[in-house]
Amino acid sequence: TENRIVRLNANGTKDPSIITGTGFNNAVRAITVKPDGQILIGGDFTTYKGSAASFYLIALHTETSLGTQDFTDVDAVVIFPNPVNEVLNIQTTDFTNIQAVKIIDLQGKVVLENTNDSINVSSLAKGLHIVKIITNKGEFTKKFIKE
Repeated sequence: TENRIVRLNANGTKDPSIITGTGFNNAVRAITVKPDGQILIGGDFTTYKGSAASFYLIALHTETSLGTQDFTDVDAVVIFPNPVNEVLNIQTTDFTNIQAVKIIDLQGKVVLENTNDSINVSSLAKGLHIVKIITNKGEFTKKFIKE
């Protein structure tokens, strides 16, 4: 009934001033509050309030509406699944502007290079790896586990 998100008052009761509309259409997996107070939410959802403008990652703002924000100025890169067996997917705010993807092992060696947003990592050794995604908006680094 809470559309997969609710804000609580300090005493633990539901804050009725927050209007989430239809909310998220699937699971919320992670929530973090940035130093500026903006809330970033990631998960398995593909819509928020019926809009697919920011699927998998969304920024919520304002005290009462929890509206969405365009991610052109937010460092927003999502990799999934994590851990991964075969194909690592990269979701960025610049879907068509990935210039290079480098997968680096823990010794700092580049073990795979690509320019796609879906990368077959089945040949990689099991364990922790780093993926560096280079876009027209800058470089983003994420960790993932190869199973």
